[in-house]
Amino acid sequence: MSIESDNENVTYALEYKMQEQDAWIEVVGASPISINNLSYGTPYLFRATPICNGTDYSITSDEVLSYSLIPQNHYKLYFLST
Repeated sequence: MSIESDNENVTYALEYKMQEQDAWIEVVGASPISINNLSYGTPYLFRATPICNGTDYSITSDEVLSYSLIPQNHYKLYFLST
């Protein structure tokens, strides 16, 4: 998943969940964001929202489906900023 932004003062609210769950887990930070302890072979949904200047939330991305295929249960998601 990548997001491009013209704003240098942007962080991201990354939300993820197992596909069958209702509740989202949110992680806020600068790119890249690391997520640990995902269950191997499990489908996860991800979505991200840029946060400009620490308080201005932008439009949330479409949901992206991905399977955790890394045995170490570790994902690193990069958000590209221009």
